[in-house]
Amino acid sequence: MTTKTLGLAIAICAIIIAAAGCSNAQKRSDELFAGHMIAPAELAKQIQDGSARQITILNIGPRKNIPGAIKLGMVSEPEGMAAYRAQLAKYPLDQQLVIYCGCCPYEHCPNVRPAVAVLQELKFINYRVLDMPSNIDVDWVKKGYPLAQ
Repeated sequence: MTTKTLGLAIAICAIIIAAAGCSNAQKRSDELFAGHMIAPAELAKQIQDGSARQITILNIGPRKNIPGAIKLGMVSEPEGMAAYRAQLAKYPLDQQLVIYCGCCPYEHCPNVRPAVAVLQELKFINYRVLDMPSNIDVDWVKKGYPLAQ
């Protein structure tokens, strides 16, 4: 291997390592809920233009409520999980659902992963997780998106 080739190989490795470390929190959310994320800006727009009326929004955490969301409580608690399962039983498996917690970054959240596991167990096919890499205050409230009164 020539010095030039070795230098190129090292540069490529450095790029790969740097890319793997970028936006770790976002990467974790994407990995946890691959193909099932919805951006806050997108949901806020749908709420504001009225197209979210066909979407069921489920608040599965302890924090603030987004307009139109059904607040079920923390699914990490038995009462919250029971309320969540009872609510899901009301819908067909192709119901458009958005779930969110917002208490903390999703890699630490005690609510979102169990909620998604239930959706998968029950075979729901049209669900999204509201992408909040930090929490509802940072990723929703501070951006000026609507809150329920």
